[in-house]
Amino acid sequence: MITPTSVLNPLITKCVDAYLENSIRNMKKFIFSIFIATIFSLIGINFAQAQIVDLTKCGIFNLYIANGDVSYFDIKPEGVSVGDRRVGRYGVIADNGKKIGTFVFTGTIMPPSDSGNFELHATAYYQLPNGSLTTAMVYRMVDASKTSDIPDRQFTYPVVGGTGTFVGARGILRSSKDSKGRRVHNFDITCLN
Repeated sequence: MITPTSVLNPLITKCVDAYLENSIRNMKKFIFSIFIATIFSLIGINFAQAQIVDLTKCGIFNLYIANGDVSYFDIKPEGVSVGDRRVGRYGVIADNGKKIGTFVFTGTIMPPSDSGNFELHATAYYQLPNGSLTTAMVYRMVDASKTSDIPDRQFTYPVVGGTGTFVGARGILRSSKDSKGRRVHNFDITCLN
């Protein structure tokens, strides 16, 4: 005699077996992917350590600036005018792609240049694991109120100070974009240490 239990039990057993088999297969894949990820991360860490910026001394090194926000503060009179501020905050990224600090800047709008571009006098500050760096700069923008505008051209700025590892830092910072589209800040500095 056929009963619901006699029909359902084999189906349930088959479903449970298939589910367990699939779960075990997925678990094996998951464990294998964790194993592979661990191996790659260990290799990646060793590889990255060979390329990572040595922030324990002054000299020549690159930092990458990414994932930031820029705000514009319109001080009367309304519209872009002398005294307005452009303020930004970005992450400082090492060669291995890890965030290692923060980059902030404040630019004050000065009278337009002969070309009609607004001139900004700015200071920038890099907070890094072993200290900080400060730069001073002058740059020009057609419309400084456009916070999405990140100048594509290259800049060279003086490095005017630092703390920690970078006490008394002096030198230059070259800002440009690399072949991957990243904003690169190349430092060439000497320090008191």
